[in-house]
Amino acid sequence: MQMQITENTRTYKGFVLHHDAKFTSDMRGRVNTLDKPLSATPPNYINRYVSAKIAKDLQCSDEASVQLLKDVSNLLWMSSKSQEVLVPSHVIDEAWHIFILFSEQYAAFCDKYCGGYVHHRPHTGEERFIGLENISSTVDLVCQHLKSKPSVNWDYVPLSTWQTVHSQQRKSVIH
Repeated sequence: MQMQITENTRTYKGFVLHHDAKFTSDMRGRVNTLDKPLSATPPNYINRYVSAKIAKDLQCSDEASVQLLKDVSNLLWMSSKSQEVLVPSHVIDEAWHIFILFSEQYAAFCDKYCGGYVHHRPHTGEERFIGLENISSTVDLVCQHLKSKPSVNWDYVPLSTWQTVHSQQRKSVIH
């Protein structure tokens, strides 16, 4: 399901940027400094326990939670290939928080796919509105490494907007 483009949104390379979107964290890319080579392909990581927690906490379908974890894993993997500051969408950031709670799996994932632990850098104080200047390097890396926008999870919209879209999607599957 696609995010609806309205007068409150604009797009950049197919990614939706809502004027009310805010970000509360970012990640500084870390180029792998270990001797082991990084995978040349995105990991698209799957873990049923992490996905189940994402589905429960973000109130989305199992299918959506699996895709969210894949998107989080791909963002983390991309951070190991760049020195750029990457800004996850709100929903990917929320799913990342949940992944971190599974500390053993998260640490093992980071070692295997990212060359070491990827730290979460929450912003303190007020949330900041996302602007094109904040997301362009992230979007450019997604386009470079993943070749296209992988899912609506990458749209920079408020979490409530994302949940509304996925709530409607869940209802249409149930009925």
